[in-house]
Amino acid sequence: MHSSQGPCYQLMFAYDRGASGFMLPPEVGMELGPRTPYSKLLLQIHYLMPLEMDVNTKYTDTSGVRLHVTPDHRPNNGGVFVLLDYALQIPASEPEFKHSFECHHSYMKAVLEKDMAAQKTKGKAQGLTFYGTHLHAHSSGRQLWVDHMRGGKSIGTFGENMEYKGYGASQSYVFYKPADTYQKGDSITGNCVFNSSKASQTVHYGVGHGDEMCAFILFYYPADPHNHPHVNHLCSLMPGHGGASDKDRLITHG
Repeated sequence: MHSSQGPCYQLMFAYDRGASGFMLPPEVGMELGPRTPYSKLLLQIHYLMPLEMDVNTKYTDTSGVRLHVTPDHRPNNGGVFVLLDYALQIPASEPEFKHSFECHHSYMKAVLEKDMAAQKTKGKAQGLTFYGTHLHAHSSGRQLWVDHMRGGKSIGTFGENMEYKGYGASQSYVFYKPADTYQKGDSITGNCVFNSSKASQTVHYGVGHGDEMCAFILFYYPADPHNHPHVNHLCSLMPGHGGASDKDRLITHG
């Protein structure tokens, strides 16, 4: 994401139609200013216009964003980690199609190790706390959750909604207390169950009418904002070729 003043390296949060507002827990904030990921803020708005619309009709956007800023730092600085799969393909006429993809632990280590190292030097138990997630799919999403993986097994979830209803309240951030902290060597797996019964052809990843997504924006702490102001915390997978593994499909960002 870029502006006329240079690149924006990290997403702070996203809003999707119908979601409620939210406040971070009192023990977490996000540091703004020089030498942080948020030395400037860029608001990007996506509009999806009706398929059949009168070009003479005037539309009014009454949405908005209100950020609360204070000079008083909270106990923990928060970070953001994004997980999505550009290779999403949902077969037509499937009432219950599950799509899962893993962010390999080697990539997570590369992105999060400085946060974990900084925490260790402060004399605290090593590990990061994931506490909030935006679970995002479109109209055919029915169940969404993120598995916290350790040793090839799920030891808990970082957010879930098993009665997902697409746009509306299901787009709201889910806050939770995880079963365990994220440790070195762990990974996360995104899971989406779709109902494509009404689709006449394969549904692909996209932002247009009839497209779908399986995406997750996760909040965690602590994050040292001065360690990686120019690192994109996006774990995205590109379409695979020749049976490529998820590790091989990772799009890495430096």
